[in-house]
Amino acid sequence: LEDFRNSICLGAVDIAETTDLCSAKILLMKKDDPKKYIHSMYWIPEGKLTRGNDDKTAGAKYKEWAKAGMLRICEGNFINASVIADWFYYLYNAYGFRTYITGYDVKYSNAFIDKMDEYGFSSEPIWQNPKVMSDPIKMVEADLLSRLIYGLNEIDKWCLSNASLKMYDDGLCILEKIRGQASRRIDGAVTLAILYEIYKRHRTTFEINVGV
Repeated sequence: LEDFRNSICLGAVDIAETTDLCSAKILLMKKDDPKKYIHSMYWIPEGKLTRGNDDKTAGAKYKEWAKAGMLRICEGNFINASVIADWFYYLYNAYGFRTYITGYDVKYSNAFIDKMDEYGFSSEPIWQNPKVMSDPIKMVEADLLSRLIYGLNEIDKWCLSNASLKMYDDGLCILEKIRGQASRRIDGAVTLAILYEIYKRHRTTFEINVGV
């Protein structure tokens, strides 16, 4: 992250309250470099672990990931989405990252939006439907195949491995869990697609500021 100190970035958030992961990501780029550098954070409520609903059978390692600094465990049974806004503010204070705009899934987003507004950070709703999400999903796939996405952590890769595509007759698609298995969390994959939708919408201004 030190390599990007005082950089402009794009943000994305997929919010949950109880069962799923909360996920947030930023996208950073360098001058004359087509690669996208991703930095992520995740949150789960403490109650998810104490109730034995730890998704271990699906490959989750929540306690290990928390010790490694990739995941934060929130007290109680619910996540207050304002803590995600606090993370963006932390990145601003610690590294000078100026988030140009952050895309968010509308569900459970009120506390997040309020706190982002309080910090003076711009945010934009990204609706989770095939018409909106098909293009960014295909963009993520293309950049993964071209090895243009860097910085994905172990949770990111786990979420991607749990994701499958639901295809429609008109060529549109949406992400869903493999065989509908509830314990296979895909929140990180969804957030990456949201991040790419924000990148698609604001690419020209963002890349001019970065100097790509």
